Amino acid sequence: MAVPEGSSLLQRAAVACYPGHTGKKRLLRRLIRLGFRSRILNLLRPSRPFAPPGMSSVGFDDWLHRVVEILGGTPIWPFVIWPGDPGRGRLYLYFLGANGVPRAFGKLALNEANGEKIRNEARVLESFQASPPQSFCVPRLLASGAWEGADFLVTACLPASASAVDWEKEAGVSALVAEINTAPFVLGAPNPPSWWDKLLQGCRDFPGFEEVIREVSRSGWNVGRVHGDLNRTNVLRDGSDLWVIDWEQSREDGPRRTDELCLKVDQWWNQNPDPGAAECRRFFQALFAGKDSTSRAELILALAFLHLLRFSPASALLQACQRPDFKEFLAQLAK
Repeated sequence: MAVPEGSSLLQRAAVACYPGHTGKKRLLRRLIRLGFRSRILNLLRPSRPFAPPGMSSVGFDDWLHRVVEILGGTPIWPFVIWPGDPGRGRLYLYFLGANGVPRAFGKLALNEANGEKIRNEARVLESFQASPPQSFCVPRLLASGAWEGADFLVTACLPASASAVDWEKEAGVSALVAEINTAPFVLGAPNPPSWWDKLLQGCRDFPGFEEVIREVSRSGWNVGRVHGDLNRTNVLRDGSDLWVIDWEQSREDGPRRTDELCLKVDQWWNQNPDPGAAECRRFFQALFAGKDSTSRAELILALAFLHLLRFSPASALLQACQRPDFKEFLAQLAK
């Protein structure tokens, strides 16, 4: 991360923005606070101005001036966060006012793959501004575009009191999922959805499951708008309001049950962070119990789609399906 030079107020405010969704991140946040209090981090001050990879320091400063104009011309101080996984290929930025209060949040892509995701999220947020959702809130899009070839978006900050939901106690999730997945439709076999070829390619490491996917999709695909990454870190509650963030993976033609399944898998994964074959089997048995062939097909396709979107719990479940003792189970799913 890169924190703004200046007062300790700004530095403390910047570190407070760092999300503490996991135990490791909360520990890192505490260590950084300790480093500022002890002045150890002053020894790590860089010798040259900050610039993201692929962008000059002058270009970055020019982009910051553009953000200042978007926010009304008052000075801002950027707090930059690199994702824990360098492969994410982007930066997150909080723009702080002189009083340390976050005024906006930004994403800056470092490659084309992430640029496509950020452009997609900007389109989704624009559509919600034109037709606001009724059962949840989304961040207000302030600006989006490209600067020196780097795609970006800037949104208003979430309420400071917003926090991740507890799926087991959250009553508003079903209405939220239903509203996201409005107006589902069917694509016939001659006209596969936009992601179909990539999904098959991504499932070639799971040959047993690939055969099931092909079989259940012979008559077409039940699709609709999906969020694509509806895990507990992307749904937050603030009083009576539910906020849904991070729309990068959203699709207008995603498998209809994607978000419903993502919630179930996320809840199960947090209860079983290192599941063995027995836990995976029990999850599948509970998921498909009493389901007709249409529902089974929708859930199978949603699971494969979540793997395509790199949702690691879904990938772990697909990996479990490769065990020899799952062969009979997979054959039953395809019926």
